[in-house]
This record gives sequence, structure tokens and C-alpha cells, in this order.
Amino acid sequence: MEHERADAAGQEEARKLGVRIRQLRVARRWTQEQLAEHAGVHYKYLGDVERGVRNPALFNIARIARAVW
Repeated sequence: MEHERADAAGQEEARKLGVRIRQLRVARRWTQEQLAEHAGVHYKYLGDVERGVRNPALFNIARIARAVW
């Protein structure tokens, strides 16, 4: 039961992160492809992160953050 709560909490955090990344990208008027290129990740991976489908590694979070800021 604890594991299920941790999974649900992690999924919610991944969703929130994705929403924030999308907000920052849109504020820059960048496409997913443009942000992905700047961050050095694949645009499909970035789309999954934005939708909360993927829980990115800290390394990739840092790459995306540097690119969007």
C-alpha cells in the first residue's frame, strides 16, 4: 500500500513537472522540437515528459532546465 501511494505521488510530481516545462516552453514560443534541440533530447521524449508519461532522470531534468531558462 505504501508503494502504491509513493507511485501515485511520483506520477503526480512528474505531471506537475511536465506542466511547468510546457509553460516555460510556450512562454518562449518554442516548439517541442526547438526545446528538445536546445536540451539535447529527442522531441518525442520531451513530449512524454510534458505529458507526465515519463519520469525523467535528474540529468535530463537539468538539461531541459538549462535550455528553457
